[in-house]
Amino acid sequence: MVSGCIERTLKGTSTRLSPGKVREEMADDQVYGDARVNATVLAEVLFCSPLQPSNRPTVHEVRQAVEAVWDACEAPEQTCVAQLAADYGRHPELACARMRWCQGIVAWAYDVPLASAPAA
Repeated sequence: MVSGCIERTLKGTSTRLSPGKVREEMADDQVYGDARVNATVLAEVLFCSPLQPSNRPTVHEVRQAVEAVWDACEAPEQTCVAQLAADYGRHPELACARMRWCQGIVAWAYDVPLASAPAA
């Protein structure tokens, strides 16, 4: 669950997610520059949602969960990174498994490539 989120009150800051375009607020070079970066951000946001693998979510449910977390937070990227750090600190084995699931399901739901580790 996301903690410490503030509901957005500014008009025009609503975010709509779709394949190939992570969010309307990003500059074009950020949105289209590297789909793997976008997939990573989406996976981090999904990590903070209540959606679980046992829910066997549809594409629509995954996107809805990501959008709900994104819209609920004033600074979603920072909030989600803080939540990730806390979860990895408390239960690293569970957080690692959840992040792998989030990365895979985001790649599937948004039709973006999985982020891969750099070659050594």
